[in-house]
Amino acid sequence: MRKTITFALLAVLLASAVSGAPVIMELGPYHLSFDPDSMTNHTVQAQEPIPSKTYAGIDYVDYSIIIDHDDGWIVINVTDYHSPAPADNKVTREMTRKAPLGLAHYLIVDTREELIDRHSGFVTTFEDLSGKDVFQAAYWLDRYLVPGGYLGQSSCRIASSSPWEATKRFLTSIHLERPAPEPAATLTAGPYNLSFDLGETGYTVVIEDAKRGKAYDRRGYTAYRVGLKSGNKAAVIRITDYDDARAVNIESDKLLVENSLRIGGYGDIEVSERMIDGQRGVLGTGEDKDHQIIYQASYWIGQTPSLEGGLGNTRCDIESTYNWIMTDRLLNTLHVERIG
Repeated sequence: MRKTITFALLAVLLASAVSGAPVIMELGPYHLSFDPDSMTNHTVQAQEPIPSKTYAGIDYVDYSIIIDHDDGWIVINVTDYHSPAPADNKVTREMTRKAPLGLAHYLIVDTREELIDRHSGFVTTFEDLSGKDVFQAAYWLDRYLVPGGYLGQSSCRIASSSPWEATKRFLTSIHLERPAPEPAATLTAGPYNLSFDLGETGYTVVIEDAKRGKAYDRRGYTAYRVGLKSGNKAAVIRITDYDDARAVNIESDKLLVENSLRIGGYGDIEVSERMIDGQRGVLGTGEDKDHQIIYQASYWIGQTPSLEGGLGNTRCDIESTYNWIMTDRLLNTLHVERIG
């Protein structure tokens, strides 16, 4: 751990010496970058990770850095939960309204929504006894919809005593991501190579023969189906290779996933956007009468832009009854590539 922190601090100091160069460093298992242009003579101090547990019994680890500069300070705190935690707007909003460390006497001026690191978040403005403003922002890197609300496993809080314009530039430039683990399995279905990591080794793979069919508009396709099974849990990856290009529209894909879950007899359906295999896709969740949750995702492989939004010949659908941790790992590591 010491080596990681020392390297990260060295990387920051080297990057800050180059005018206009972004700071790139490691923060625990996360990659962090930001633009230091709004901070004169800044230094970065990495803190030791702090493991703890929520009131609900969820283990987590806090990773933090403190940035000092001539006009104030910025603290970045990333919380890595070991299992999904509540992440709806109310929770996120309240994260910003807990006073930053060292701010003993304050007045909350306002709380508002802001786009941070391409995610929906909130910012609260505090005023201390001297009348100086302090800002605190919060967002989730990976929250997703399930029946009943949002869950997430990586939250980020950013406190800043810098003037608002400098704080806003920082919030615009910051980027955090958790690299996906390397795929652990590779297999072939028809003309496609699939790689993924399900997070365990005790599962059975079933690759079905290719099947020809016709869509609702009578246009032909070839379907390739791969099943992954562990006990009473399973995931199915289905690749549909259409004979000709079709219009790609994210809103239409949301409706298709929602309709598929409804036809399957699932209720409490939630559908949201999700990046899969480097493509903009859709993730839907539903719950059956026995309160079992199913995840259904969809995206287009190798789509090309068009005036209407996009064109694609190949769609990939994933259906999973595994728990969210395994399903999320599958979606994070899945890669489909045509080889023939």
